[in-house]
Amino acid sequence: MIFSNKAAILIGEHRGLQNYSRTPEERFHKDVIKRRYNNYSEAMFWGCFSYDYKGPCHVYYKETPAQKIYYKELIQTLNDEEIEVEAHAQFDKEQAELRAQWDAKGKKKLGKWALWETYWKNHKQKRNGKYKGGIDNIRYTYECLIPLLIPFYYEINRQIHEPDEFECDIQRFQFQQDGAPSHASQWTTRILIKEGIQTLEHIGNSPDMSAIESAWMPIRIAITKDWNRPHTIEWSDRAWRGEWENLHQDQIRAWICRMAAINQLVIKHEGGNEFHG
Repeated sequence: MIFSNKAAILIGEHRGLQNYSRTPEERFHKDVIKRRYNNYSEAMFWGCFSYDYKGPCHVYYKETPAQKIYYKELIQTLNDEEIEVEAHAQFDKEQAELRAQWDAKGKKKLGKWALWETYWKNHKQKRNGKYKGGIDNIRYTYECLIPLLIPFYYEINRQIHEPDEFECDIQRFQFQQDGAPSHASQWTTRILIKEGIQTLEHIGNSPDMSAIESAWMPIRIAITKDWNRPHTIEWSDRAWRGEWENLHQDQIRAWICRMAAINQLVIKHEGGNEFHG
């Protein structure tokens, strides 16, 4: 099993108790107020690991104008060279099946037949109209999956096989990711299926079912201790990558082994997660 997930990178983040000395007049001074609000982050860290192998990591920065242009051109190329052909074949198949159903009934279809132009407009790859520069399936696919995860997946599959006993094209690993929109997208699924990577379903509101979730808090604590609260994005980048590199495989194995006990608790509570505390 390969576990993967991402975590927010907060500039100047400090884990643990913080004491401030101030006068009553300085109550609202910016130097004695810690900025805290929902969904705040400067960047996102992504990583993956399995029981015997620690995988690559990646830091997402805010998308630049140049990246937006590049991905727009990339989507157009994919639509022209691959997706339109696949969509047209699927459209023809669906229309043929529908015609066969009506012919079997000996009746004519009520209303008009679907138009390819309308079907293609709804089925071509495009970015969500509400996209504001976060992490969507395009960035996830072309910054993490293709350059990092897929090579890692094939490499550990080659290493785990005995050439004299097993065929090297037998896939021994499953891939787990959460249900974030960028992960659940049909275009993300398309890439994984195309590469022959089996995925394990990750139900919503269940962070305990992913072993990699246990890594984020120790990494944040280690960054506070070893890197003294990085105050720039470049410094934070080095800190996260450094602590990921320092993450010992024995610790990873312990987190993964803990999943067996968590599974038993989930079964005991009939699928619920009320076993904390």
